[in-house]
Amino acid sequence: MATVPPILEKASREAAVAHARAYFVGAGSSRPPFTGANFDSIGHRWDDARFTNEITASDLVALSTLSVPVTGGAANEILSPEFQSKASALLMEIPTHASIASAGAFERWMIGDALAWRLWYLVDDVRDMGAVSTSKLLARKRANLVPIYDTEISAAWGLGGPNDMWRPMQQLLSGSDGALLAVGEEIRHAAGVPSFVAPLRVLDAVVWHWRKYPASVLN
Repeated sequence: MATVPPILEKASREAAVAHARAYFVGAGSSRPPFTGANFDSIGHRWDDARFTNEITASDLVALSTLSVPVTGGAANEILSPEFQSKASALLMEIPTHASIASAGAFERWMIGDALAWRLWYLVDDVRDMGAVSTSKLLARKRANLVPIYDTEISAAWGLGGPNDMWRPMQQLLSGSDGALLAVGEEIRHAAGVPSFVAPLRVLDAVVWHWRKYPASVLN
């Protein structure tokens, strides 16, 4: 059953801030920030209005900061005029700051023939993409709406496969009027993470870093 990772509980707030700081800010030359700290800004910011309704070459480069290189074949297909036209038509219908925690988000964006699902399958159908790459690309385009999926995140939240993550994540993140996203914002501010980094992305980075690295590395 899906559940909130312990690192996001109130008792762990100081540790969560330390994980966020280690990931996004680092601690001098001996502990630089992770390459993923630039995921939301490399090439252009994820929320740059000039590019929010298209998938750009910079969006594909951003995946490499999260250890997901894009093959030449996938890049050629995604940047082709035909694919761009389909993707842009869907992105234009999904507000840039659409939130997974908003009322009715699952029914509006994530179920059946909903727009986010259609965008997911459009990208996932590209050869060499797959669920992890697709989730990260969509998280770059709609950072408040699409959670990143990988094995560490799935284990931490108690999720099933990628096709089963949206409903439980939406339920957890929308509970108590979006309290978890407020936690992400609190952690972001305390850790000195840039304001354009979405709370959902902060939670993802904290949980991932907590899973990968013991608390001792923060001391």
